[in-house]
Amino acid sequence: MEGIHQDCTARARFELSDGKSCTVQQNYQEKYNIALKSPGANLLICKERGNKNFYPAELMMITKNQRVTTPQQTGQQSQKTTKECAVLPDVRQRLIVTGKEAVNITEENELLHALGIKVYPEPLILCSMVC
Repeated sequence: MEGIHQDCTARARFELSDGKSCTVQQNYQEKYNIALKSPGANLLICKERGNKNFYPAELMMITKNQRVTTPQQTGQQSQKTTKECAVLPDVRQRLIVTGKEAVNITEENELLHALGIKVYPEPLILCSMVC
């Protein structure tokens, strides 16, 4: 997906191969027998083989683990993501300790011992200064 088109499926028109024109909504009804439920919703712009194609948002699906790059996000989306992903230090430490125990990163782990990796039982506490 490259963006959101300013027109909706009920207004956006394109030319057919026979020279006639129709709206995206009409095309989906006549060609695919799909009655769009949200004809007032904006179209999504997708780039395929160098061409821009426009699709009704209600028919699109986001694939699992699909990524949105930072430039594709609005400033507000980026701020919201940062805020929702922020974790207090005590919560972060508890998550780290829980994960460490879950995957057996301990002093008793024979593989880590054989590799010469020393594991401290407790997290290291460092002093810092906020400027």
